[in-house]
Amino acid sequence: MDLSINNWRQNSYLFLTSQLLTGITSMIVQYAIIWYLTKQTGSATILSFATILGMLPMALLSPFVGPLVDRLNKKAY
Repeated sequence: MDLSINNWRQNSYLFLTSQLLTGITSMIVQYAIIWYLTKQTGSATILSFATILGMLPMALLSPFVGPLVDRLNKKAY
């Protein structure tokens, strides 16, 4: 019994750590693209548009996609 609890905790920590690293690296890439576009064009407008377009999908889709994925039958996959 104790072994399964420890395994569960270890798997949870591994999952959360991997999610943290994935999120951080995705944001780094997004910022790199934004700054690249800004540096190439020298335009504050491009900076604004790139930032909005980079973050808009996450802001709009997250409240809907999360609950949708939670409702899917995971045993079917």
